[in-house]
Amino acid sequence: MVEKVLIPPPNPKGDANVIHYLSKQEVGKLIGLSVNTIKAYDRDGLMPAYDARVGRNNGWLPKTILDWWAQEHPASRKGAHADNRP
Repeated sequence: MVEKVLIPPPNPKGDANVIHYLSKQEVGKLIGLSVNTIKAYDRDGLMPAYDARVGRNNGWLPKTILDWWAQEHPASRKGAHADNRP
């Protein structure tokens, strides 16, 4: 069973001019990895370039993470695990 992960709204008040960037914890929830794995990926340069930085904290747009994850893990995409073995 696939767990659905909800992406947070742009912000709690619904202001369309405010962009919500995902934290490492939110990235982990979105793609099903622990926050420690996301921290290790970030430390080792395996994460996509961040979309925003506040202090020492990186932030990513959901699209950035989903595009990166689909590219790095194509079999995790729906229907992408067709058996192509001879």
